[in-house]
Amino acid sequence: DLENKKSNYEALINSSHDMVWSVDSQYNFITFNKATAQQAEIIFGKAIIKEGDQFFDASMPDCRKKFFKDLFDRVLLGEGISTDLQSLNINNQLDNLLFDAQLNPIIKKGIIVGVAISLRNITQKRAAELKLLKSEANLKAIFVTTDTGYILINSHLKVAAFNKVASDISAQNSFNADKIPE
Repeated sequence: DLENKKSNYEALINSSHDMVWSVDSQYNFITFNKATAQQAEIIFGKAIIKEGDQFFDASMPDCRKKFFKDLFDRVLLGEGISTDLQSLNINNQLDNLLFDAQLNPIIKKGIIVGVAISLRNITQKRAAELKLLKSEANLKAIFVTTDTGYILINSHLKVAAFNKVASDISAQNSFNADKIPE
């Protein structure tokens, strides 16, 4: 039954493109999925992790060690953490990769024994969000600066917004209502 549970667990964590791994209270790898192993190989140029290996590899830059140790230690004290992380490449420079990170304590018989970590690559999602925000800002600028009057009507047929030109036209027409052509 234990072998069946382990097989199901491995199938579950390996069915995700997210990087999923865990470390014990001494920062040794307990488990990790294929995505984690593949990403480590990309970063370091070789397969470098196996169960029992120390997370803080000798080649890891000190600033990265401190950053992750601080996160792990907070979780080992019982705090769940959800944050965005920008990755560092092998030369300790920021990559363009952005991850949604979830870190949670692993608890056995009421005692925190490790940290479970999940990283989801949100680089493309964040780029799309930024593009949408930029596009929205451009549309707002056009709406405000155009010499054409715009009135935006929502799905309930209520005026949602109007620009200054539309407001000026509306004000003029309210004084000249009898002169509006039919």
